[in-house]
Amino acid sequence: DADLKAAATYGVAISYEGKGDHRKAADTYMELMSKYPEYFNNDEVMLNAARAYKACGDTSKAIALLEDFLKKYPTSMRKEEAKATLLELTARK
Repeated sequence: DADLKAAATYGVAISYEGKGDHRKAADTYMELMSKYPEYFNNDEVMLNAARAYKACGDTSKAIALLEDFLKKYPTSMRKEEAKATLLELTARK
């Protein structure tokens, strides 16, 4: 079923991140959100993608994702973390 496939893809992305392949992790997170837009954990997936893009130096993609995150998930428990990371990244520019 779709949730199981989405969860498996999430695990693959986390594994890439754990191995230090942040670009591949970010791309896998993005693929997950594209293929499974109804996945229950997409707020977490979006934040993880932003973190992975930040880690591989793609600041503009990280910023865009964080801005989208704050619009799509205004009541997320991780909203403050997203705001702080966004502030940090925009201050660097």
